[in-house]
Amino acid sequence: FIVVVCALLVVAIGATAAVSAEDLAAAVKKRRDLMKKTVAPAAKLGGQMIKGVVPFDGTKAAKAMNDISSVPDKYVTLFPKGTEHGAIADSEALPKVWEDFDGFKALATKLKDTSAKAAGAAEQGKGTFTAAFNDMTKVCKQCQHGAGAGEHCEAQAERPRGDCRLSEDVAAAAGRGAEK
Repeated sequence: FIVVVCALLVVAIGATAAVSAEDLAAAVKKRRDLMKKTVAPAAKLGGQMIKGVVPFDGTKAAKAMNDISSVPDKYVTLFPKGTEHGAIADSEALPKVWEDFDGFKALATKLKDTSAKAAGAAEQGKGTFTAAFNDMTKVCKQCQHGAGAGEHCEAQAERPRGDCRLSEDVAAAAGRGAEK
């Protein structure tokens, strides 16, 4: 009887671990998808508008910035322990995310706030939007370049400054140099 109970316990633990691994992989996929499918296209549109690649449209710019602003609250929930770089495929998150989760959440809140301000600025015209958009991209760069709280976001320790897939995808979409 004890052997059967122990065997069932081992099977139950193994099944839980398999589900957990799937959940962890799903969290990484969801957070990457949020950045690639929501933030990157919205940032790209904003960058193209301020560079004159596409005509400035306040309504479209505001929607794009509101799309970005909708991401941070959900994004921070997609970092369960066990999804750091090296622990799960396709993750580049540094352990510092979990060492200073409050700092990580503060950076996400800052992105939410600056993108919401950029949305409001879009209604005031291209010049006002450009300044607000540049403020928002500075928050993005904190993550991309591992500055300050941005060390949380991607595995910069193993890469040259600014060379991370996810952040680079977003930076490329925004059209680098928008702050000039």
